[in-house]
Amino acid sequence: MSPIPEGYAPLTRKAPNTEGNSDLEMRLRQELAALSKRLHECNQRVEEQMRERDIVREQHDALRRYIEISFGLADEEAGSRPKESKPEDGAADETKSQTTGSQQVRLPLLVRQVEAVLSEVRPNGLHYREILSRLEKRGVPVPGSNPGANLLAHITRFPQLFERIGKGCYRLR
Repeated sequence: MSPIPEGYAPLTRKAPNTEGNSDLEMRLRQELAALSKRLHECNQRVEEQMRERDIVREQHDALRRYIEISFGLADEEAGSRPKESKPEDGAADETKSQTTGSQQVRLPLLVRQVEAVLSEVRPNGLHYREILSRLEKRGVPVPGSNPGANLLAHITRFPQLFERIGKGCYRLR
């Protein structure tokens, strides 16, 4: 026998007679209507929670992508890891980390992508706007309200990798 749901009082069966059957039928129909209403309310709450979950998931994924691009780090709690960029020619990506003195520094994804763009035009350099354009063509978003300024901030944080060769122009060292 299945357990009785909370708040549900089982009806006792009366001897078959016309009056009792109509009373029983009426009570059963009322109970069915009440359960239908509760079921509908539960379904609405589930749908609302699913919408909230989808919104939270989108915010989570957007923040994770922003962190990957800006800092090269992923949300360890979520079990996600930053995706490593693969150069077009299939060569190994040697830009994952750089050694500075006795310390190893992990490069942000955006910096690794800039390094890949500039390696294609080596030994020449590019203006930061052209770098930005090539990153966009590769599908690499540069976050911020001013992507150009953000790109320059990333480039100038790594003088061991990038050399300024003119106004707004950079190349690999």
